[in-house]
Amino acid sequence: MTGKRQNAYFRKLLVGYDGSPQSEKAVDVAFSLAECLDATVLIFAVARPPEPSTSVELEAVLDDAKEHFEEGFKKLMERPAGATST
Repeated sequence: MTGKRQNAYFRKLLVGYDGSPQSEKAVDVAFSLAECLDATVLIFAVARPPEPSTSVELEAVLDDAKEHFEEGFKKLMERPAGATST
């Protein structure tokens, strides 16, 4: 796809990100699509707590996930416009 299309349907694209190669590819596709449609990409972090979780375990998992996703989001935001991962 090249150029921007008139877009009446998609203004925001929501993408789940867990740091996996598949989620990075989904982010790449969303950015490419958003550029063509003149849309905004919203990325949300996906973390799975242990089952059944105790409050101590859950807190540790959430702290670890926060650190992991902050690093991952920083890498995503540092990419040049139009860059994709392989």
